[in-house]
Amino acid sequence: MLLVPGTFALGLVVVWPRLREDAVGAVTSVCLATAYVAAGVLSAGRGETRPAALANARLLVAIGLVSLANEMDGWAWEPWGPWMAVSWVTRPVDEMLLMVLLLRYPAARIPDRVSRRIVAVILVAVLAPFWLSGLLWDPFTDGWPRTFWWPTVLAANGVAHNLWNVYAVAGLLAAVTVAVLSVRRYRHSHGLDRRELVPVVVSAGAVAVAYVLLQIVAVVTRSENSSPVLNLTTALVVLTVPVAFAAAELRRRLDRAAVADLVLAIDQPATVAAVRAALRTALRDPTLAVYVWLPDRELYTDGTTPGAVPADSDRHRLEVHDSRGGRLAIVTADPQLRHRADLVDAVVRAAALSLENARLHAELMAQLQELEESRTRIVEAGVAQRRQVERDLHDGAQQRLLALASTIGRAHTAATDAGLVTLLDQARVELRHALKDLRDLARGIHPAVLEQVGLAAAVETVAESMPLPVQVAVDPGRLTPTVEATVYFVDAPDLHRRGTRRRGPPARRASRPRRAGPVHLRRDGVRGPAAGTRRRRRLPAQGPGRRRRRGPRRPATGGERRNRGRRRHRLTAARPAPAH
Repeated sequence: MLLVPGTFALGLVVVWPRLREDAVGAVTSVCLATAYVAAGVLSAGRGETRPAALANARLLVAIGLVSLANEMDGWAWEPWGPWMAVSWVTRPVDEMLLMVLLLRYPAARIPDRVSRRIVAVILVAVLAPFWLSGLLWDPFTDGWPRTFWWPTVLAANGVAHNLWNVYAVAGLLAAVTVAVLSVRRYRHSHGLDRRELVPVVVSAGAVAVAYVLLQIVAVVTRSENSSPVLNLTTALVVLTVPVAFAAAELRRRLDRAAVADLVLAIDQPATVAAVRAALRTALRDPTLAVYVWLPDRELYTDGTTPGAVPADSDRHRLEVHDSRGGRLAIVTADPQLRHRADLVDAVVRAAALSLENARLHAELMAQLQELEESRTRIVEAGVAQRRQVERDLHDGAQQRLLALASTIGRAHTAATDAGLVTLLDQARVELRHALKDLRDLARGIHPAVLEQVGLAAAVETVAESMPLPVQVAVDPGRLTPTVEATVYFVDAPDLHRRGTRRRGPPARRASRPRRAGPVHLRRDGVRGPAAGTRRRRRLPAQGPGRRRRRGPRRPATGGERRNRGRRRHRLTAARPAPAH
């Protein structure tokens, strides 16, 4: 911290010869140099070991000290002192260092290759003509008193003045280029970077405008000595640069101080999605992803689907460990957060406990998913078994009965005895009843129309056999065979039960299978026995006499039944798959 007051004291010594002539300008120059050094000390005062933070802090201190060296021309009137030459050598250096700092902050280097090449061209275009003009200039020929030393290599004042004009034009173009590159960089930034760059970009724009005006005046007047008012205004504008860097540094510290609020911002119960949303808000990164390690299954999951973590070398990747040192999670974030690794690490550490809770929740959800998949496989196996039994009955027993009917028909034709003919007629009638019962049994096990035409035709077939008028509304489109069979075997028994109760208005069935979401079956009409019939005794909720109404198919597909008054109830039967 002694560096800041030391810089201020050194500045007063440097500008001492100017205090009586231009006290305001001299003090402003000292304050500007001290502000740069203070901003550098503030940036390096967090105990940071990151190269970017230390490099930018040193560059801020260097800009402050070089700007003091620019003011040493006030000692030019000392006998044969080198101070005028020192001021001339360092005059454009602080401006170039400031340009580099504005275009690379908060990183340790200028981010993109195009900007680095442009900066290299600007450095050559500005520094080369300026220093070369000094080596070719003889100040004593232009009437300067011989009270200082000047490193003239070859006296060619005309060429030197032309080179100085080239330097002034190059400086003008450099100021405009820096403003354009700063705006371009701000537009390509996002999240924490954009918020941190706001004061820096605003100050860079103000400084660019001030330097453009200063260079225009210098080119028009062909002199580096502008009006004191313009010089003071430019110095005050440049003073906003260290203030902007100090504001950005305070913003960084506030971001770290706000990490404690992250724990309170995580929704409970802590799921992977809740932790991910909180981390995205804290780090202002909408692309941040969290993958939690499931030790039982030995894979990562993002809370919805298990799988491997995407291998993207450009993303910032942070591995998180639990209290026992084992794998807990992997967090991938925007590459621009690499230079904010301290903040990312602090935020993730604050969310470590919530990540452990999220892992427990993810394990539970994975087990539930496995259970649902197991139940779905059971349903699919049942549907497949029903289909196989229906085919066996059709291809086996039904064909044998048809062959038997053909044999009885031939026997009936060949019979001459009246008693035998009567017996064969009775056998043919009984055989027709047996075939009908067998077909009804096969349709009940798995109707062929359900597989061949679809759910709508199968439900309408059942509705046509009802003693009461039934209106069926089924959305067009085919579902997977498992879902169609599940919906049918939930809907058909309910229709049959409704047909045994002959009071109330006509029933209305609504089966609305959608591409996403459950299938809803709604029945309207009066529930209960028919008028004039005796109501059956209500059985107790528990006990051997209690008959379950809900079959195994609806729970296996996540079904439920909701009564909505005496005239309506709703069955949620299954989750349909996409049509095929």
